Amino acid sequence: MSEKLWDVTIKHAKTCVMGNKYYVFQGTNYRVFLNPICQLVKAEINGTTYPIQTLSSINRVSFILSSNIYIVASV
Repeated sequence: MSEKLWDVTIKHAKTCVMGNKYYVFQGTNYRVFLNPICQLVKAEINGTTYPIQTLSSINRVSFILSSNIYIVASV
């Protein structure tokens, strides 16, 4: 999918009603919560919950890379 088509798709998805469903990816000491369009909602690391508002973009990328979770997401 081209970058332009991806941007249009994400823009459209943000206008839809997403509901309350979350998707969870987990490893040994972490869980990552994503909404239906794969935006990071929160992360639990070593038992501590980090809402998205407390994570900077750098921390989000570092967490995803260090946890070996490769998610293409618009956050």
